[in-house]
Amino acid sequence: MRKKLGILICTLLVSGCGNVNSSALNKVNKRNGEYAQLSAQYVEASKRFASTSFSKITNDNFIFSPMSIETTYALILDGSDGNSKKQLSDALNFSNVDYQNETSRFIKNNMINNAETKLSIDQSLWIDYDIVPNIKDDFIKNATDKYFTELYKINYAKSKKDMVNWAMKKSHSKIKMSEEEFGDGPLVIMNSIYLKANWDNQFDERDDTDEEFNNLDNSKSKVTMMNNYYQRMAVYSLDDAIVFSLKLSSGLSVNYLLPNEIKSSEYLNERVDNLLNYSSLDWDMYNVHLATPKFQEETNIDVKDILIKEGVNDIYNKNNADLSSMSSKGLYIEKSVQKSHISFDHKGVEGASVTSAILTPTSPGPAMKEMEIKLNRPFIYSITDNDGLPLFIGKKMSFK
Repeated sequence: MRKKLGILICTLLVSGCGNVNSSALNKVNKRNGEYAQLSAQYVEASKRFASTSFSKITNDNFIFSPMSIETTYALILDGSDGNSKKQLSDALNFSNVDYQNETSRFIKNNMINNAETKLSIDQSLWIDYDIVPNIKDDFIKNATDKYFTELYKINYAKSKKDMVNWAMKKSHSKIKMSEEEFGDGPLVIMNSIYLKANWDNQFDERDDTDEEFNNLDNSKSKVTMMNNYYQRMAVYSLDDAIVFSLKLSSGLSVNYLLPNEIKSSEYLNERVDNLLNYSSLDWDMYNVHLATPKFQEETNIDVKDILIKEGVNDIYNKNNADLSSMSSKGLYIEKSVQKSHISFDHKGVEGASVTSAILTPTSPGPAMKEMEIKLNRPFIYSITDNDGLPLFIGKKMSFK
């Protein structure tokens, strides 16, 4: 009787900690170089994937990390072949992109650790002794060389607590997984992103006001508005909306797109490209009186559903999946979800996201104009790195 085979791939994008008793077989050094410029093709591909993924999510309020999904599935792409590889490459817009080296640069560029900012990307690969001979050498090499993956050779049944603790440690306890989530294994890939950054211009709690948010259904909800004043802020204009950016520490940004009046969820979906590429819009300078809500958001999304809608079918079908560059045993992705968390307060922003994919056997200047901006109606927002890549994107339609 064949031993049941399953691979769980998890991406944790997060913002205490458990103790990992297992020891990594390799040392990972992601801070061994200067900032590397990303190619325009990779940046454009990542923004397009973020935009199309955003439009596939039906929740009124949500937060998710497109870069979490992309980074996870870049490694899955390494393990795929044939039509499975083509479908996934097309969905990620990687057909003409050197995605391995670009993803490597993205990871290294987002390693920040100072008094104001904590941003790190970590990955680990946990392999049960019994499955080691089936995992392809090239897949292991790419995981370690391109994605800086920590390797663990383990007794799978006895190491689930170590996996839980690894996630807790890397996420600063923002992401709590259970041993049951790791199933029967015997191979797990986890990718973690931790983000915590301060506002360049922090909000004073004494300036808070209790106000109303105008929900999508025209009802109203009481919210705490954080207030601040910005001199010489660039405000970008659409016919019926504005886009503006608030600086975080270490060059990170929170970007908002706010319609001039209450608009539908579909309208905001159509404006994501403007949010991600706002620098191409017409703009003017203002002194801005800003009121923005203090809030946190948590969302569960079905990554499998998103990618199927983008034409990725074979890797989720046990009869068609071709992941032969990952393993000599037939595998397909049975389930893939993402859990995300974001919080905005007076000091700054903290974000967390967990993406999981479970693989199972295929067979066993002049006087400034004044502007008042009040985020008291539905809006969308993103948090971007120095290259403008969206680490997180969210939509806020109501406070209920």
